[in-house]
Amino acid sequence: MRLTKVVLFLAAALALFGQESRESYVLAGRVVNSVTGEPVKRALVVLLQVGLALRTGQPHSQQRALTDAAGLFRFAALPEGRYQIAASKPQFADSITVNGQLLALGPSKEDVTVRLAPLCVIEGTVRDQNGAPMQGVSVIAVQSRVDAGRRVRSEARSSATDDRGRYRLWNLDPGTYFVRAGGRSGGARRFVGGQAPTTEWNEAAATVYYGGAHVMAGASPLVLSSGQHLEADFNLSSETSYRLHGVVTRFAEGQSVSLALTDSAGERSANRASFNSATGAFVVNDILPGAYRLRATQVGAGGEIQTAEADVRITNANVFDVGLELEPAADVVVHTNCGSAGETRDNCFAMVSLIADDGRPYIARPMKGGLTIHGAPPGDYHLAVQSFGRYVARASIGSLDLTSDSLITIRRGATPDTIELSFAADGGSVDGTLAGDTPLTGVQVLLIANSRSVSGPQVTPLTPDGRFSFENVAPGDYKLYAISDMKSFEYMDPEALHGLTAGADVSVRSGAREKVTLKGLAR
Repeated sequence: MRLTKVVLFLAAALALFGQESRESYVLAGRVVNSVTGEPVKRALVVLLQVGLALRTGQPHSQQRALTDAAGLFRFAALPEGRYQIAASKPQFADSITVNGQLLALGPSKEDVTVRLAPLCVIEGTVRDQNGAPMQGVSVIAVQSRVDAGRRVRSEARSSATDDRGRYRLWNLDPGTYFVRAGGRSGGARRFVGGQAPTTEWNEAAATVYYGGAHVMAGASPLVLSSGQHLEADFNLSSETSYRLHGVVTRFAEGQSVSLALTDSAGERSANRASFNSATGAFVVNDILPGAYRLRATQVGAGGEIQTAEADVRITNANVFDVGLELEPAADVVVHTNCGSAGETRDNCFAMVSLIADDGRPYIARPMKGGLTIHGAPPGDYHLAVQSFGRYVARASIGSLDLTSDSLITIRRGATPDTIELSFAADGGSVDGTLAGDTPLTGVQVLLIANSRSVSGPQVTPLTPDGRFSFENVAPGDYKLYAISDMKSFEYMDPEALHGLTAGADVSVRSGAREKVTLKGLAR
């Protein structure tokens, strides 16, 4: 359960080393709906004493309770200490601690309020050009958010219209969504024998985002607050659709193969597909005229990934005899060099990732006695390295120097060279303050190298008194900015950094501590 994992992680990260009290206390309170204030009955409440496992050597101990009809919970016979309390219930977002804080127990607390934010719903009707309801249309809620400075798109929820043309996307977290409708819902199905399952419709509609645009860049966003229900209707143009027939070869027999079409704008088309897991024959339905890229993917029983791609064009007829030969997706080996003889791998620990064009990270994992990025499909990637206690002095793949240009191209059928990373421990430090009457809440400081670096920009929060510090910084020249809303700032996109004002320059020297003052927030 996601909530339990978060509780365990935070508990392990925070250790207290004081003496335990022999007295016992009570922690009690109520779980309420954060929007209406009404009690939430039968919510799961999880209580954990922070640092107990590290302090005593005992395994993690949780206490759980369900709220009663009045939303009340109660834990008794608790020792003095700091506690994390969390609550969850279907159709509500999980709540971790109370207002993000730990609870100090001793004396007892019997008036704790835990607020659960109700999740959101988007629903509506899809009609054709004649005003008739469209059944079986795929409707998807897409989130576009900034994650660690990169714009990432993800499908939050999908649905299909019923016989009334109605759809419902439920259990959405508060946030901004782009909703698209089009194609047909159904995904891929396996079959055996010589005949693929027949399909009921020979018509489909081109994908349209709410607001009328065919690509997300022109779509109208839907902004949801806690518990909100929004109505979003669509008017689509139904057209004759066609089929794509072909054969996949070099696949693992008896296992599924997924088939996906993307159009010339990079938008994924919603299609029903059938795959014969004995012969490899496939049919993709509901395709409107246009140019597409077809990708087949199979994930084996041991996690091995195989892919194949083909460019296809649909005019006004079905297409036959498309061949897709699966090949293993690339495994990219990463070798790390700590720089000094006798040092262990832990002393140059780093998180290494390849970032795809859509923002998806492929993270290096311990495999085959070292680090390996597993199952990266053909394409262009940017290398990203987050090091701890050191900085990346040199990065390369084959003869390509990645220190100043982190672009890596993985080609189909070719074995990638090993990524070589060398770390150094002679970095400098930057200490600074934010001057003036600028509000400090939520402000973070961005450190950007004047030349490209695989480590990329670094971020650190301000302390309550307006101070900040960066450690283990590679020698070189940098810019510093104070940003008020780092969560929505795409600082990994060079275009987003152009035109920033109120920055400060700093030159970092090996082993030295540099002082800098920021005059205000960047704009």
